[in-house]
Amino acid sequence: MAFDGIVVSAVIDELKKKILNSKIDKIYQPEKDEIIIQVRNLGKNYKLLASASSTNPRLYLTEYSKSNPSNPPMFCMLLRKHLLGGVIVDIKQCGLDRTIIIDIQAYDEMGEITIKQLIVEIMGKHSNIILIDKTSETIIDSIKRVPLDVSRIRQVLPGLKYEYPPMKDKCDTLRFDKSQLLDKLQKADKNLAVYKFLYTNFIGLSPLISREICFLANIDFDKYVASLSEQDIENLYTNLKIIVDKVKKNDFAPNIIKNSVNYEVFDFHALEINQYTNMIKDFNPSMSKILDEYYHEKDLLDRISQKSISIKKSIQTKLERSLNKLSRQKEELLEAKEREIFKIYGDLISANIHRIKKGLDNIGLENFYSENLEKLIVPLDPKLSASENAQKNYKKYVQEYYEFWI
Repeated sequence: MAFDGIVVSAVIDELKKKILNSKIDKIYQPEKDEIIIQVRNLGKNYKLLASASSTNPRLYLTEYSKSNPSNPPMFCMLLRKHLLGGVIVDIKQCGLDRTIIIDIQAYDEMGEITIKQLIVEIMGKHSNIILIDKTSETIIDSIKRVPLDVSRIRQVLPGLKYEYPPMKDKCDTLRFDKSQLLDKLQKADKNLAVYKFLYTNFIGLSPLISREICFLANIDFDKYVASLSEQDIENLYTNLKIIVDKVKKNDFAPNIIKNSVNYEVFDFHALEINQYTNMIKDFNPSMSKILDEYYHEKDLLDRISQKSISIKKSIQTKLERSLNKLSRQKEELLEAKEREIFKIYGDLISANIHRIKKGLDNIGLENFYSENLEKLIVPLDPKLSASENAQKNYKKYVQEYYEFWI
């Protein structure tokens, strides 16, 4: 997945052209981690999709519709309260990071004009959609709350001051110079592949565009950092600057890459990708249309997969519980049959009370519960009388019967 900082930059360039100064008409939350904002600008409607999915986080204009829950989730209701009727007055990106900030001007409950910021953080499993008050920089709420027990580094909770995601000492890709590149190369693990070096040290670069930079520089992307010659480093710097200059000029060429054999979608990017051979590249001036085509089916399949896994897990859990319950019931049934013997002992002793003398430890009695009146050896407590032995067996039967049912 190449939804990197360059793709984000291309999306923002398109959003500024199409929905800047647009009015927010509707807000939906079709998934627990996804919102759709419908806006109107110059007589045309647009749907802005923002997803904090751990597998497919993204932001773009979509042409697809989704069914919505009958009862809107709390975060959706909150967004409606603060943003409906508001106007999108700015859309920006933090450097080349995958954090998008949308400024929305709206009226508060007192009728005063306020600026709320909807922040979409595209960070893999840590992706989030956060609503903050721009003036106080405090979090109003988020689609995913992050308490202390989830992250000790950065909490995302209502009332806390919003903090940008940590950059992990990466270079500002839009403002770097050659000395910074040399410094990073000097400090890097010498056995690190060049393309990995690029995306781990420069903000907004993905593995895909890092490999493309190596390809353009005529460097094997798996080549170790320690093996780079001075000319390699010069070529690397030159081609990285070429990529950065294209981004600064908004010189994008959105394209989707497909397998030439079965036309299966392989990848996408905001810049032309030349490293693949025997691939088809479909270009479109709209980055959103590229992303809509790529993610619509992919997200649908992922959602189905996730839900099927959840259903399978639920069925497996219920099956295991039912099997355990059946096993316990079989054991209890066997115990119930064993309990009946105490009642039989009691009945036989009571029927033959005149024949049983104190001091016997057992006696053979005709079992009138048996068809052939077979003799049954009845155990006795020699310290008890016949009547007391009968009561002892009745008591044991009643006690275990009670324990069975509770």
